[in-house]
Amino acid sequence: PARARAFECTATGLFCDSCSSTAFCTEAGATPQIFPCENGQICAGTSPAIACTDYTGAGTDGNDCKCGATSTIEFLVDTYDPSKYVVCLPTEQQFFFSCADGETFSTDVNSCVE
Repeated sequence: PARARAFECTATGLFCDSCSSTAFCTEAGATPQIFPCENGQICAGTSPAIACTDYTGAGTDGNDCKCGATSTIEFLVDTYDPSKYVVCLPTEQQFFFSCADGETFSTDVNSCVE
């Protein structure tokens, strides 16, 4: 099976590697340093002002990694890495998960698929 997507540096700066981590690149083509966000945070912003920020509170604020208000359990595909996904709970909490190698998350079936 295919390996999970690896972040590739295309420029110098700080970028979102996934909804739950940032990638620091010293130059294009360099190996990125990956920094996970703290619990309760998501990667947000526009380079070079990327940062891990709190996601608490309902509403997406224009961020595809943040769950909106929901009365049921919902799922989001990670905007930056389709092999990862976000589970949104009615309590305004969200949790991050990864599919197995070679799989991506499908919101059609709310599951990882090959």
